[in-house]
Amino acid sequence: MNSFLTVAEVACALFPDTGRRNALRRFRYMLKTDPTLWNELTEARFRAHQRVFTPQQYAILVRYIGEP
Repeated sequence: MNSFLTVAEVACALFPDTGRRNALRRFRYMLKTDPTLWNELTEARFRAHQRVFTPQQYAILVRYIGEP
């Protein structure tokens, strides 16, 4: 696991059939519509327009949606 994956890299891995901008939009929507995931990420100091995941934030994400 790369300790500093960008949000765009994860979004593009999850939504490979779309462009970067749309992948980011869909990814952020996905995060915000899962209240449990969103709350845990924000408790780990994730912010809506953050560009890079910390290792802790990435671990939370993987626990909920799996490895992108």
